[in-house]
Amino acid sequence: MVVSHGSKAVEPRANPLRTKGGWPFDAGVTAARIGLGGLMIWSGWPIQGGVDYRGVTLQRWESLSDYTREEKQTKGLETQRTLLSPVITPPIEWNQLVPSWNVSTQAAISVEVRVWVKDRPGRWYHMGNWSSDTNRYPRSSVGGQREGEGTVETDTLVLKEAGRRYQVRVGWAAGDPIKDFKQLAVSLLDTRVSPPPLAPHRKAWGHNLTPPSRSQADYPEGIQSWCSPAASSMLLGWWARELRRPEVDAEVPVVAGGVFDPQWPGTGNWAFNAAYLGSRKGLRAMVCRLTDLQELELLIEHDIPVAASVSYAMLKGKPAPDAADGHLVVVVGFNPAGDVLVNDPGVNQSRVRRPFARRHFRDAWWRSRNTIYLVWPDDRPLPLNPYGHW
Repeated sequence: MVVSHGSKAVEPRANPLRTKGGWPFDAGVTAARIGLGGLMIWSGWPIQGGVDYRGVTLQRWESLSDYTREEKQTKGLETQRTLLSPVITPPIEWNQLVPSWNVSTQAAISVEVRVWVKDRPGRWYHMGNWSSDTNRYPRSSVGGQREGEGTVETDTLVLKEAGRRYQVRVGWAAGDPIKDFKQLAVSLLDTRVSPPPLAPHRKAWGHNLTPPSRSQADYPEGIQSWCSPAASSMLLGWWARELRRPEVDAEVPVVAGGVFDPQWPGTGNWAFNAAYLGSRKGLRAMVCRLTDLQELELLIEHDIPVAASVSYAMLKGKPAPDAADGHLVVVVGFNPAGDVLVNDPGVNQSRVRRPFARRHFRDAWWRSRNTIYLVWPDDRPLPLNPYGHW
């Protein structure tokens, strides 16, 4: 599946993880911009020289204080307060954008994005109405957006030609933009860039995590369609146990109801899954696109499982995807040979935990351009990603 103060284009606020976790440089800086030559080490993490990382970047805000307040009415979601970002100039050109956001369960918001084409702003694209209280504030993506500079494919803005600058507008139908806001993230991708595989991070080989095994096959109503909420449920189960906070957990049907998108229709909206995960007290979540398995190995080494979007057919070794075979699995570790261990919600409970060949996983994951749901406690910094992908 594919989000101004004045007229001067500005960089977004420094990634808040840098100030909270002691990052040695701004997370938006790519390997190309920091002048890597050969192999360098940051905090024990290898950066492979000579590789083009410009095809992916992520920008994130933990406050909307740089956004300008304005009044606006949004179709389908009555909005009285709207916050408009500055014009943002990321370090890469891009042709796909996936936003994700975390707000409290008290909030109802809409998220819109527009791209600057050369020196002029384009149209606004609606990336979704989000609310936990769907009786009062219907939750839905917005279809029919196929005019102008791009197309909205449920949760992803796809441009006809690569752009650079963009703006975000967040409308608040309920909740407080200060008290109820946790974070906004924008993952940007240039599909014209295809970096070669990175050197594996072998320290993670043989390291295995044990999230609860949960299967969509346990539920007749979700056996064909609940892979995403089942994966999200397993991530919640992991953090509930690790943090010793059982209230964080939610079973598969509860998550399915909390992420359902009637416009799609279904439960696989990437942004909605991240929003639900990040609405849990003490957790943050966002949609990221990565470069390679090396980054998954770093997360596993730091005991952070992730949900990965894959082609199910290619994961099983087929050379090409089947029609509509998008699937979510939870990456839980690597065996001593470097093959990928996953919790696969698409099989019976007894078979959920299973290994897949490294090359098959890499090919299957590439079908989504290496998309993951990344979830972590908000009082712990993420490990350093020197490529700026989270």
